[in-house]
Amino acid sequence: MKITWKEYIETMEEAKKLLSDYEKPEVPSEALYGKTDIIIGIAPGGLILATYLSYQWKIPLVVIYRAEYVGRWRRGKQLFYIDPNFRKLIRFRKVLVVDDVMDTGRTLWKVGKWLEKWKPKFQASVVLFRKREFPQYFCGPREKVNFGTLFSVKQGKGNEWIEFPYNRKDR
Repeated sequence: MKITWKEYIETMEEAKKLLSDYEKPEVPSEALYGKTDIIIGIAPGGLILATYLSYQWKIPLVVIYRAEYVGRWRRGKQLFYIDPNFRKLIRFRKVLVVDDVMDTGRTLWKVGKWLEKWKPKFQASVVLFRKREFPQYFCGPREKVNFGTLFSVKQGKGNEWIEFPYNRKDR
C-alpha cells in the first residue's frame, strides 16, 4: 500500500482528531489533553506525527532512536538510545508514545520495556497505521507492558507492506 504525502497529512489530522476527541470525553478523569506531560517519538517514522502533536499541544518532545537505523545490532536485539539529558525529563511523567506503523507490536513492546527503568506513566500510544488487530497489552516472551489506551488511525490490508512517502525513491 503506497501512501502519498496528501494521505499522510490527512492521516495525521485524523490522529489529532482521534486524540482530541479522546481528550474531551464525557468522563473528565479519562482525558489525555492537559494530562500528558511528554510526547515520545520513535525515530525515524514516529517523528513527523510526534513533532506535529508536540507543536499543537505545546508540550515537550523526546526522541527515541532505534539501533537498526544507526546500524547497531547485538545478538539480534534492538537497541534504543535517548539523550541522557532527557532521561530525567520522562521520569514519573505521563507520556504518549508515537510511531508511524505497527506490524506485530514488538517495537512498541520493546520501547515500553526499555523505558520502564525511568518509570514513566504511559497515558497512551498512537500509530498512524497498523497491519493487523492488536491487544490492549502487548505481551513479550514473559511480561506484559501497559501502554494505557492504544490508538491507531488506519488499518492496512493483512500483511501488505505500507510504503510511506518519506521512504520511497520515486518521491
